[in-house]
Amino acid sequence: MKKIKLLIITVVIIISMTVSAGADVYYFDIYDHWAEDDIYYATNSLNIFNGYGDWTFRPDNNVTISEFAKIIYKIGNENGIMDIDMTGDVGYGDIDLNHWAYSYVTSLDNYMKKTERITISLKDVFEGENLEPDRFITRYEAALVTSALSLPSVDNEELPFYDIDDDDKFIEIFSELYNNDIYLGFSDNMFRPETNLTRAEAAVVSKRIFKEAIYSRNDYLGGITYFNDDYKGEFPLFYDYENSSLTDDDFRYIKAVTTIEYLEFGGYIFPEDEPLYDLNPVRTLRELDENDYFNKIGVHYYLLLNDDITDDVKLSHSSAILDSMLFNTGIDREEKFILLHEIVNYNMDKKMIIYLEETKKRIDDNILRADIDFLLMDYYNKNEKFAELYKLVINYGNLGLTSDEFVDLSVVESLLLEISEEEVIDYDSEFVIIEKYITNLAYSLYNVGFFDEAENFVYNYIDKFNNDENYSVISDSRFENFTGIIKALKIK
Repeated sequence: MKKIKLLIITVVIIISMTVSAGADVYYFDIYDHWAEDDIYYATNSLNIFNGYGDWTFRPDNNVTISEFAKIIYKIGNENGIMDIDMTGDVGYGDIDLNHWAYSYVTSLDNYMKKTERITISLKDVFEGENLEPDRFITRYEAALVTSALSLPSVDNEELPFYDIDDDDKFIEIFSELYNNDIYLGFSDNMFRPETNLTRAEAAVVSKRIFKEAIYSRNDYLGGITYFNDDYKGEFPLFYDYENSSLTDDDFRYIKAVTTIEYLEFGGYIFPEDEPLYDLNPVRTLRELDENDYFNKIGVHYYLLLNDDITDDVKLSHSSAILDSMLFNTGIDREEKFILLHEIVNYNMDKKMIIYLEETKKRIDDNILRADIDFLLMDYYNKNEKFAELYKLVINYGNLGLTSDEFVDLSVVESLLLEISEEEVIDYDSEFVIIEKYITNLAYSLYNVGFFDEAENFVYNYIDKFNNDENYSVISDSRFENFTGIIKALKIK
């Protein structure tokens, strides 16, 4: 009897360890299944699937229309591109608020109707007066519903499916899904459109479309990006006051800046703390400006950021900052970048360009020099100097895949010949710098209005990377930024 009890306890322990080890769910019936990894990803990472009470997944069971609508909604919601939206009428007589999936179905339908790039609605997939929400969904129907989260594809390979006619009215959707590696069909080049979708297939599709939906979440054309943006949230004084004999105006300036910093981070000045802070720091800075206070960079910078002033006055502050920077050798490199990131927003003609070019000459580090180039691109973009911007961009049109070529816009052949066989080039680091240039240059072309040129520009460098054996060590995931840019451009 004791042996039987011991055996039962042992079996229970093994089951517990097998089913829920590490808080992940495991199933007894998918070991060595072709979709095992995808099923566990959809279950434990995406939290889309649940198994049954007997710790099985039942991968060959079919999925209903309602269940699949919920899957696509949850993936869209997780990526921040779809929310519950029960406005309007879904248009079917057999599903209403009493059905468990009504909110998912109506939200998905509203998303498809309201998203400009999507050319179909649920009515195009499930025609007729009734949805039949509890019947099994076919692979054909599931693919069309999945397309709600699919973006334009980067590749354009011919659709290989023998059982999808070339004149099918949704042929472009199937081509997009195939080229986005979401629905790849079977090894015999069949799609089997009328076959019901299985739970295993739904898990595979869930993983693939989730990764595709991430492209919708990210803003690949949101502006110029930098390697170093630590300047955000910094409140420097732009002078070393610690080693100076402080005047009354020094104390007033320091107190004003300290107050601005405190209030910026959500601070509240209680009555008992008022003596510690400046109750009107902007007025203090104005008075210091009028009194010709020596720290012109600091005064103009904080007035630029905090005073309620016109664009002309902001330009005046920016120009005063730049003029002071030309003759002030006391500010450090970090402070210089803080100032530049702000004043690039204002049009100061060639004075800004010359300053950036001269600053770049005095820097050896390629990362910092690249950020200077990006500041120049930012300056051109924000001040709509599109002619100058386009002239700059075309210089990068067909460079080799070395960071020096991008940073210097030139190749010194003699230096390349001097590289010894023993010297190791970190192509991963090279890729990081080049990728940032390509990203910012593509954005610049897009911002000027040259969408096709921007797309071709990225495609050109993708081909270069693919054909350069030195970059074979770069994982495919590192190219996802390029993919996102092209998808965003195609939508625009």
